[in-house]
Amino acid sequence: MHQISVYDISNAQILLYNIPIVLSFLYLLFKYRSGSVCSLIVCLFFYGLFVDVSRVFTSGRLIVNVYQILLLVWAVKIFLHRKQRNSMRHQCLVLVFLIYAVYYFHINILYHGDSTLLVISQFSKTLIPLLLLPAIELSVNRGYGEKLYNLFYQLLLFQMLFGVWKLVFLGGFLEGWVGSISGLQGGGAGTSLPLLGLIFWSIRSHMAFRSRKDWLFVGGLLLIGFAAGKRAVWVLFPLLFLLIYIVAYGKTIKPGSALMIVILLPVFVYLGMRLTPTLNPEDKVWGSFNPQYAWEYGLKYSTGSEGGGDSIEKGVGRVGAVSLMLDMMKSSDESALFGRGLEYMVYADHDDYLNADYYQGITSRGSITGIVSTFFTIGTIGVVLFILFICTLLLLNKSRYRWVLLIMVLFDYVFYNAQSVSTMALFALAIFLTIYTNYRNYSLSSSV
Repeated sequence: MHQISVYDISNAQILLYNIPIVLSFLYLLFKYRSGSVCSLIVCLFFYGLFVDVSRVFTSGRLIVNVYQILLLVWAVKIFLHRKQRNSMRHQCLVLVFLIYAVYYFHINILYHGDSTLLVISQFSKTLIPLLLLPAIELSVNRGYGEKLYNLFYQLLLFQMLFGVWKLVFLGGFLEGWVGSISGLQGGGAGTSLPLLGLIFWSIRSHMAFRSRKDWLFVGGLLLIGFAAGKRAVWVLFPLLFLLIYIVAYGKTIKPGSALMIVILLPVFVYLGMRLTPTLNPEDKVWGSFNPQYAWEYGLKYSTGSEGGGDSIEKGVGRVGAVSLMLDMMKSSDESALFGRGLEYMVYADHDDYLNADYYQGITSRGSITGIVSTFFTIGTIGVVLFILFICTLLLLNKSRYRWVLLIMVLFDYVFYNAQSVSTMALFALAIFLTIYTNYRNYSLSSSV
């Protein structure tokens, strides 16, 4: 099994890959046809289908842009319908989000002169899931939380099945096609989805593997990352596993479950190093287990440091990019305060992917994390407002899970690609987890 490039995939293969996805989409829409909130969530999870269809039939984004507009109209309708019954009591969240929204539109349209349609399109990726918050909260508070939980459970299962289908269909792993969530050229969710899925699984399981279903579910989450060729998931998954155990269940978990967790963590790391070609010297699936090689590769990839040193080369790798951004933030330059606009990032030529001059010293577009992208787009002020918005949203949760969610999402935003807040399906899942764990509150801490 080997790595396959997205540039080797033909239009015919794109259409064939999406056949089971279309059938699954129609099945779920029919199953949840009586609930507008559930139906919209299903549509968010099949966004990648329309990205691919648009790519094949329009050689661009026409179809997916129309789809996204329809989703926005639908979300607004749901929000207005629920507003009279549940008017988003969290005034602080509303205020912070409105300040961020006003700044976002003003700085991009009036200051940078970006296309209004582009600005609306990019902003709607945050707005659409957020508009569902009152409806999700109302449903959970009225006792329909289990229905939504089961919906997300089924959607996650489908993503696992699509991962198996991709491996069988291609005969290798591809950094793209993360289930039905992303299109051919969207692979970032391959790390964020398994992490959110792990939090989702832990709510009911209390970190205990009680049956074969638990093993298959956790294994399926890791398979999503493997099918997308993601290295980071093999490190972040066990770290998040440990964080959930310590923060959410550390005081109540039984000794047997604790022993199981201690055994599992090194197993995750071992499998990651052997299954991920770039993490072993042989550069192949099921290569040798060589922790030193994997460590040195990870350091070089993330920081540019050679020979296992601990120095950070600014602009190299994701850590190096964040380090360089922090230096730029100290500047009094207007671009540091207000960024360079959406078109600067969205319409960047592919030939500039490795152009350090274009990206102000960052050696690769792939090193640009969520926070760096925000900085380049709307500047330091935008970064502060967005982080304040995310913290305000996630800290509405009063259970111990608020710290798990906050740490995971902020890590994803600062040091990774921020798919947990920039992909509509994943952001909707994060919002549901915030509300659902808050509703269950300290019943989550019952003995395991």
